[in-house]
Amino acid sequence: MKSLRGWSSVVLFAPCFLAAACSAPADTGDAASDMVTAVDVRDVAVARDTGPDRPLPADPCASDALVDLTTVTPNSSGVVRYMGDSTFTRDVAGPSAPMGCISYMPDTHHAGHEVILKYRMRTTAGLIATTDNTGTAAEFDTVLFILNACTSTANSLGCNDDMNGNTVHSLVTSDGELAAGTDVYVVVSGYSPPANNMYLDSGPFEITLREVPATAANGACTPGMSVCATGTHCLVSFTDPMMAVCMTDGTAGALCRNTATRCDTGLTCSAAAATDAGICRSVVTPPAACDPTGRVSVCMTPALCERITGTAASCTTTTVNEVEPNDTSANAQAAVSVTTVYSAGFMTGIDQDCFAVTVAAGQSLVIETNDGQGGCPADTLVKLYAPAVADAGAPAVLVQDDDGGPGLCSYIDGTVTTSPAHALAAGTYMICVAQAGTMPGAVPQYYTSVTIAP
Repeated sequence: MKSLRGWSSVVLFAPCFLAAACSAPADTGDAASDMVTAVDVRDVAVARDTGPDRPLPADPCASDALVDLTTVTPNSSGVVRYMGDSTFTRDVAGPSAPMGCISYMPDTHHAGHEVILKYRMRTTAGLIATTDNTGTAAEFDTVLFILNACTSTANSLGCNDDMNGNTVHSLVTSDGELAAGTDVYVVVSGYSPPANNMYLDSGPFEITLREVPATAANGACTPGMSVCATGTHCLVSFTDPMMAVCMTDGTAGALCRNTATRCDTGLTCSAAAATDAGICRSVVTPPAACDPTGRVSVCMTPALCERITGTAASCTTTTVNEVEPNDTSANAQAAVSVTTVYSAGFMTGIDQDCFAVTVAAGQSLVIETNDGQGGCPADTLVKLYAPAVADAGAPAVLVQDDDGGPGLCSYIDGTVTTSPAHALAAGTYMICVAQAGTMPGAVPQYYTSVTIAP
């Protein structure tokens, strides 16, 4: 979702009417320029007259609109910098942002007010470009993407809308290495129309470009910041969620290839269409072990992958259907004392499903919502209630979780010794599941697995 920072006013900026207005001092050799987001060194002065007294080009790829950086020499730290202004550019013109690039409401918003920079690779390397510099208006919600040509049918080499949740500026990395001498087109655009009146879809910007060595396969990387070698992508490790590596496309848990053979032998791509992104994983049959995250394996339909302990999971075809009414802890579904997978659904956005579970002293609970195949059908909120005590009123919430599971689903792991769901006192506990999103609606089916761990 777009960040909603509380700007008290919208600042209006004048465009670069003259070449001197866009100029900047020469390289000072400041050490800060070693960073892609360096702001103390202004090295490139490529002027574009975008004033209202000049007819606007209908196509930002046209020679009189394109910003040519192919002969610009980078500073001593290898950084090329351009300062421009898109205020007087056309809203809808030029190549469209790649599918999936717009991070919020892509059906009603687009990348507009494009300024396109032509850049030539000096070495065989990856390319990083960012608008997160002081010369970019804080309110300018940028969208940044790299193309292999300046046409409507060009292939995307990387795209980014918001680089993180704290800014609406962008940082894009090329999808793999680019050969020396290759011309690429870096598109600086705005999220249009603006998300609200606190943001702009055009304005002054400062973009920096830097060539970086690509990280080899299996090398450590930072998602969204590193450039992996061609044929690999930076993904969070499925064996250690605290690190990320450049995983080879087509292998287990990695992205599917964009070729006829999308995955290695024995693996299938999670995406149905050949052009869609997906993950390569194996298909296993009950009662085989499976990956509860759906990253490296998935159960053959209609089996579901559900946890049997905090870390282990297996394929099962046994589920228990919810029985309405079960919308409060007071009328929770009848208590179970064994690991159970509930098949449930939200009839309305305010529906809630509650289940009871009885544990012996010292046992722990692992609770997860999912779609049974490692995905998430709804933004859920799970609450675990302590056993009701006579004359004590409503039971107290021991622990709750919103987005700890896959996607926006929930996950409470009582096998962790610091969890309030660990080593419980004997008794009957209540588990209630509701929707947590701002626009909840009916959800035909989701699953809640309740694992009783020793």
